[in-house]
Amino acid sequence: MVSALVPYKLPSRPVPPWAGPLKIVGSGPDRKQLEALATQLGADVEFLGFVSDDDLGFDYSRARALLFPGVEDFGIVPVEAIASGCPVIALQEGGILDSMTSRTAVVYQDGTVGGLQRAMAEFEGRSFDPAELRSHAQKFSVDAFVSGFQDVLAKAIHSP
Repeated sequence: MVSALVPYKLPSRPVPPWAGPLKIVGSGPDRKQLEALATQLGADVEFLGFVSDDDLGFDYSRARALLFPGVEDFGIVPVEAIASGCPVIALQEGGILDSMTSRTAVVYQDGTVGGLQRAMAEFEGRSFDPAELRSHAQKFSVDAFVSGFQDVLAKAIHSP
């Protein structure tokens, strides 16, 4: 999981059901509370704090999945993950609806711990093609954005 450790990002949601090991990248005011929860539950959770972009790319490339239990307007983290060949398990709300597909992520509608547990069980029965994940991420690249913006601008300029 990669997230600011603040309440609205729902960082505590993956701790109880995860069979481990879970690595959490990020920092914030909820870190001590999450560490206490992980200890109390005997969960295999490692808190990595801040990591550099290079290290984050390496972490994504080695991860089995990115857990994304929060809701973001867009959410660059899942796109970064698939760009590194890492599939996503995410709550089916917000930007996930625009950035992920059934070929890049397991999404779940029930935002409870039980919903996340069911999504993780579904994930275990699936396989993902890292090349396909990377290809899908290219739709969100700088080049794709510039090209799309130029098309919209050209249409606007040439419209009556």
